[in-house]
Amino acid sequence: MPRKPRFLVNGIPYHITHRGINKMPIFGNNYDKFTYLETLKDAKEKYPCKIFSYCLMNNHVHILVESDKAENISNLIHYTAGIYALYFNRLYKRTGSLWEGRFKSSLVNSENYFISCLHYIESNPVRAGLTNSPEEYPWSSYRSRAFGKKSLSKTDPWYDSLGQTPLERQLAYRKIFEIDEGDNFKLIREATNKNGILGIDYYQNQPKIWKT
Repeated sequence: MPRKPRFLVNGIPYHITHRGINKMPIFGNNYDKFTYLETLKDAKEKYPCKIFSYCLMNNHVHILVESDKAENISNLIHYTAGIYALYFNRLYKRTGSLWEGRFKSSLVNSENYFISCLHYIESNPVRAGLTNSPEEYPWSSYRSRAFGKKSLSKTDPWYDSLGQTPLERQLAYRKIFEIDEGDNFKLIREATNKNGILGIDYYQNQPKIWKT
């Protein structure tokens, strides 16, 4: 049966998840995580995208990304996954696929769900029991918005509206992580697993759609 095409839209954020095959670990140590982020950084230069958020877990990654050329998103993920798999297989003397098929994605067509997606992605280590707070986990973009630390992630007009100064914006962002978003998190998981859509105001201007 032919695989169902994936629809990517210019200028709309996507929540991406990519898992290791058979749920196996894709990072053996912190240097592996550093290498993945460096590869993602190279991919972002090669296929220009705005990376709003990311989190590297033991056996999967989360990325919230947007591009004016929607095909760049697919190229970004495939390039990063391919280069990193070569590194990983060579280092750990293994062969075969590192990744569990195609990456999964959901289109985030709502500001409210965009905010929830940031929260969902960057609180992943807490939900997984890896840390007690997102600020303790160095392999996500949380510290960028919450404390002004340099990272791959990019701010956005919504974040800029949180306050008049960097400190005001950082404090307001940290407050968001005190909210219980259990229902929204459930919707985010379901939409991503089904390559679905988060948000109800569908594209009124019908921007260009790419199939991959």
